Amino acid sequence: MKPCGKKTGARLLCALMLCLLSLPFMMTSAGAAPAEQEQIKVTFYTDAYWYRPGDKARLSVTLENKSQQTIENVSIRLRLHSPNSSRAGLDAVLEGKPRKSYRYTETLKRGISLKPGKSNFKFDLDSSKVRVWDGVFPLSVEALEEGSVADSFTSTLVIMSDQNPQSTVPLKLSLVFDMLEPPHRAPDGDFSDNGLADECYPGGRNPGWYTTIADEMEKYKNLRTTFSLSPLVVEEMRDMADGYVVKKGQREEKFGANSTEAKNAESILNRYKKMAQDPRFQFLQTPYASPDLEKLVAYGWSDDARGQISRGTRSLEAALGTKLGTDYFYPPGLNCDSRVIKTLGGKLGQFLILSPELLERNRDGKKLLRGLTLGSPVEIEGAKESKVIALFADGRAEELVRRLEQSGDEHFVAQAFLSELTNLYLERPSKLRTCALVWPGWWRPSHRVVQEIMKALSGAPWLQSATMGESLFTVPVIQDFVLEIPENGSPMDAYFKQVKKARGKYVSYTNLVFRDNPLLPPVLHNLDISESDVWRQWDRTESGLRFAHAITDTVDSELGKIKIPAMSSITLTSADADIPLPVANETGYRVKATLQLDSNGLTFPKGQTQKVVLEPKENMLEIPVHVTKKGRIRFFARLESDGTVLAKTEMSVLTSRFNTFAIVLVGGILGLIVAGWGIKLISRRRLGKHKKRNIKKAEQE
Repeated sequence: MKPCGKKTGARLLCALMLCLLSLPFMMTSAGAAPAEQEQIKVTFYTDAYWYRPGDKARLSVTLENKSQQTIENVSIRLRLHSPNSSRAGLDAVLEGKPRKSYRYTETLKRGISLKPGKSNFKFDLDSSKVRVWDGVFPLSVEALEEGSVADSFTSTLVIMSDQNPQSTVPLKLSLVFDMLEPPHRAPDGDFSDNGLADECYPGGRNPGWYTTIADEMEKYKNLRTTFSLSPLVVEEMRDMADGYVVKKGQREEKFGANSTEAKNAESILNRYKKMAQDPRFQFLQTPYASPDLEKLVAYGWSDDARGQISRGTRSLEAALGTKLGTDYFYPPGLNCDSRVIKTLGGKLGQFLILSPELLERNRDGKKLLRGLTLGSPVEIEGAKESKVIALFADGRAEELVRRLEQSGDEHFVAQAFLSELTNLYLERPSKLRTCALVWPGWWRPSHRVVQEIMKALSGAPWLQSATMGESLFTVPVIQDFVLEIPENGSPMDAYFKQVKKARGKYVSYTNLVFRDNPLLPPVLHNLDISESDVWRQWDRTESGLRFAHAITDTVDSELGKIKIPAMSSITLTSADADIPLPVANETGYRVKATLQLDSNGLTFPKGQTQKVVLEPKENMLEIPVHVTKKGRIRFFARLESDGTVLAKTEMSVLTSRFNTFAIVLVGGILGLIVAGWGIKLISRRRLGKHKKRNIKKAEQE
C-alpha cells in the first residue's frame, strides 16, 4: 500500500473535520424524526343528525395538539362534498377518503396558536349558502399547518326535506338484538366468572349490557324492536337470582340470594319480563344453546336440533312469564337452508330471519342481490305444509358494524348508521320496503354509543321502526318466486369431529341407563353447549371443546365403575350346570347391559347374547351352561352397551372325565347292586313274618 501524500492527508483531515462538525446536526435530525409523525388530530360532530335544506348546522370541532410545544398559524377548513350516489358511497367516508368533488369550501378560522392538549371550537354551517337536496353529503374538517393539511376528519351531513306523513312511505326498520353470548358456567355447573353479574349491573357511567339495552328501550317510546335472547344465558340469570358460586381454580366465592349480584340478576329479568308484555317488543323463539341448525341436520343430528328448540322455548317462556309466538323463529347464525326447513318442519314456525350470505349459494339468490337492496320478504322452498317466509338481514349494515366496532366516537358511529339507512331509503323512497338490521351479540359498545344510535334512528321521520312480525305482515312478499337455499356442503371440521365423539359417548350412555338417571341432564346440557355456534362466532372453540371433553370424561368414568372381578378357574361336575358370574356396579344406579358369552366347550341354553340389569351393588349372575367337551375348556364373558365394552373376563372351566359307556356301565352295576339289595330286603321281611306267626302259635298252645 502506498503511503499517503501531503495532499491526500489534508483531504482526509478535512473530511474527518466535516463529519465531526455535522454530527450534532445529524443527531438533531434523528431526534426530530418522530416529530414528523402526526402532531395534530381533528374530530368534529354536528348538533343534529340530519337537517332540512336551508338549516344551520352547529359544528363542534376539536383539535388535539399531541406535541409538547405550541403550534403556530393553524387554520380550520371545511369541505362539503358531492352527495353519495349509492350506499357504497359511504365506504369512502368511513375510510376517511371521500371523493374530491366539493360542493362548498370555507375556511372557518385562521392563525390559531394551538397549545398542547385539546382545543374546542364552535362553528355554524349555513346550508342555504350552497344548493343541497335530499341526500347524504360527506363533510370534512381539515386542520391546516402553514397551509398544508396536517389532519382531517370526515363524517356526513344528512339533508332531508320535511316529511309529509300522508305522502311519505317510510322504510320499515326492524332492529333485531341478537343477545347471544358464551355461557358463564364451566362444564361442572359452577360459574367460572362473574361476567354475567357485570352485564346486569344497573347504574353508573358504565351500566351492564342488558341494563343498557333496557334503559334505551324505555327511553325511546317510539322504538319497536325485536329480541333473540339466549335461553341458556337467561337460565343462568334465573339461577343467579337464587344465589350462586363462582369458582376460579381452587378458590370459591359464594353469592347468596340477598347479594347485590343476585338481586341485580333478578331485577334485569323482571325488566325483560315486563318488556315481553309490551307490544312494542317481540321476543323470538330460538334453540337452547344456539346451535347451527344446518350443521346438526347435515350431520344427521336432527333429534338434537328438535330437542334444543323445545328446551329453548320452555326456558324462555319460563323466564319471561309468557307464551312465545311459535310462528317466528331466529336460527342461530341466521343459517337455515331448505333441507333444514323440510326436516324440522313445524319446529321452525312460519317466519324466519336469515343471513344474506345464504343468497350467494345459487343463481336465484344472487339475482335478489343485483341492483337495489332486497327490501321484501321472500318465500323459501322446503316447507311441507304452510309457506315459510324469510326476512333477510341487511348485509351492508352487518359490514358497517364490523367497520365501526372499534370506534368509541359515539357521534361518528350514530351518524354513520343514520347515513347508511338514509342511503337505503333514498334508493326507492316511494316504495314500501323493509330492512332487518341485526345487532350481533359480539358487538357491545359503550352506553354512550348505544344511546346516540337510538337517538339518531328514532329521530328520522323517513325511518319507521317495526318488529319483525310487523315488517313481515306490512311489506308484501315477492310474488311468483320461491327461493331454494342449497346446503352449504362443507365437510365436518376438526371441532365438530370432537363433538361427534362426545355425542357418541352420550348416546351410548343413554342406552346404558334408565330415563330417571341423575347424570343424564348435566351430560345432555354439556352436549347442547358443545354444539353451540357461539364458539365460532366469538372465536372461542377451545372453550367449547371443554364441554365436549367433559362429556367423554364423565361417561368414561361412569363406565369404568362396572367391573367383573377376575376368576381363575371353576369346576363343573355335571353336564348341565350354572356358572356364577360376579359383576360389580359401583355407579350408584341401575344400568342396562348386554352379556356376550362364548366358550370352546360349553353351549348356552338361554343364548350367547343376554340382556341384564345390574343393580347398584354386587351382582351375581347365574349363567346356565351345557357341557359339550370334557376336560379343561375356556369360558369368555363380556358386558357391552351399544357396542362399548364395559367389562370382560376369561376363565378356565374343568369338567369331569367320563364318557357315555362309563355312564351306562356304572349305571348297570348300580342297578344290579340296587336289585340285590331289594331281594335281600324282601327275603328278610318274609322270614320275620314266619317267626312272628310261630311265636303266636306257641303262645296259644
